[in-house]
Amino acid sequence: MKFSEQIEVVLEIFKQTENDNEWYQKSLKDADMIGENCDHAFEGIVDGKFVKIPNAKERNKIATQAQRGRLQRRAAKDNIKIRSSLIALLKTHECKTTINKLQQVLGDTRKIERELENRFYIERKTDSAPENPKLKNNLNKMIRIWKRGNKE
Repeated sequence: MKFSEQIEVVLEIFKQTENDNEWYQKSLKDADMIGENCDHAFEGIVDGKFVKIPNAKERNKIATQAQRGRLQRRAAKDNIKIRSSLIALLKTHECKTTINKLQQVLGDTRKIERELENRFYIERKTDSAPENPKLKNNLNKMIRIWKRGNKE
């Protein structure tokens, strides 16, 4: 994994955490609405008007909906609580500034990585000194090791 990809993962975690927190906030509101609707349904109120007291079968359906709503609410609250420390940090001015700087560093790092991927070497021979085969073999070994390391 390239270094720029690692920076990108960190930034993506921050962004995903904010998105997840918003989703769980909405889920919590939905679960609260489900609970209110079930309470009203138990009382026989639909759309703000008294309709009738539900029978046993209808009360069971309402109770099942209420239970699902409570489970949804608990899961949303737990996930909001888990993310609360990081969300509080991400909302600070200093962190927003740091994230912007990290995005700039990511761009600079990608640019440097592209430059390094596209570089090449031209072998130059000098007429004044005879070639040293031992030195040439060591150089070829180093090039092979370097190429192997950059394939990852």
